[in-house]
Amino acid sequence: MQMGGADIHALQFLLRAQSEERLVSGRELGDHLGMTSASVSTLLDRLTATGNVERVRDPANRRSNMVTATRSSDAQVRDTLGGMHQRVADLVGELSAADAALVTRFLAAMTVAVGGIDEVTA
Repeated sequence: MQMGGADIHALQFLLRAQSEERLVSGRELGDHLGMTSASVSTLLDRLTATGNVERVRDPANRRSNMVTATRSSDAQVRDTLGGMHQRVADLVGELSAADAALVTRFLAAMTVAVGGIDEVTA
């Protein structure tokens, strides 16, 4: 399955919740991803159809559903991100110490510059 950014972020969030032994509601997932309930429903329908997510009854409220990642989704996320992580590590390994320092300064300056946008538009 070719996963998009929202798919990967959703699965990472669900897998993290599972490692903490807690269930996640669709609403909580939507809040985390900054998505509307309709978008979350579409996302969950897609991830359920591909076998990456299961909807389970909330043990505390039998009328509600919770969302959990399947075992196979953990491997898919690792496979998807593993290649990217290796490519990034390879690129970083090609940088000289001076180039790495320059890139670090640039990214730090960009973080400060972009960080101000939230204050202006909020």
